[in-house]
Amino acid sequence: MTNSSKQEVKGALTLVIHFTRQIIFATGLFIIIGCAAILLKYFHDLLKFIEMPEIIVDITKYAELFLFAVDIICFFFFIIYEAVTFLKEIWHIFQNEV
Repeated sequence: MTNSSKQEVKGALTLVIHFTRQIIFATGLFIIIGCAAILLKYFHDLLKFIEMPEIIVDITKYAELFLFAVDIICFFFFIIYEAVTFLKEIWHIFQNEV
């Protein structure tokens, strides 16, 4: 294996590690924000149980749904963006090899 090939493999491995870290970080944020949405759901149920005005109960319900929907959308866009960036960088490394 030539010195150039070793550097390309090392560069590709660095990209894999970076990609993995990004995905783990994004998953952690997704879980934290998802937990906040779940806590908001329990808060909504509590407000409903203690018979708060219907407008407040509805607002907490919509806030919970909005938070969860935005969390999912952002997570998937981030994953797609990172995957495309990763594939472009890997492609660039191996195109220089040829």
